[in-house]
Amino acid sequence: MKSMQIQTKDGVTYSHVPEIGGTILVPLFYKHIAELMKAGHCTHKTFYLVTDSTQAIIAEVDDKIVGFLIFNHDKEMKTMYNALGHINIDYRRRGIFELINKSWHTHAKINNTDYVQGYISVENGVSVKAHRKMGYDLFISKDFSGYYEYMRKI
Repeated sequence: MKSMQIQTKDGVTYSHVPEIGGTILVPLFYKHIAELMKAGHCTHKTFYLVTDSTQAIIAEVDDKIVGFLIFNHDKEMKTMYNALGHINIDYRRRGIFELINKSWHTHAKINNTDYVQGYISVENGVSVKAHRKMGYDLFISKDFSGYYEYMRKI
């Protein structure tokens, strides 16, 4: 997998994947979208979020992906958009989500980005709680019914 290692902590390796096309992340993305759609946490529109410029921050343990954040970078708007994030249920409550998000923010700063933005289903209690714990201010989205939205200045 074409990636740049960011750091290793507590046996978890965090990497930045500059283009997810042609990597295991595309089928993994679609697998999790199917699961999230079934649970009502995303819609068919999420499928269209993966573009040629889609990137990811991934967490691996023993060469197994245990978490990821897939995002797009709008250079003109100076904003990075969270397309989808997921932490394997067996690896939650270990700080992986926090480190992936910190890596994402660092990557945003390095790339002259002013904001990070994302959406979370109001029914996805695990994600809502994790984002609030990280200090994200969530508000009801005006664009997508049933979703919280967040935007954070970097």
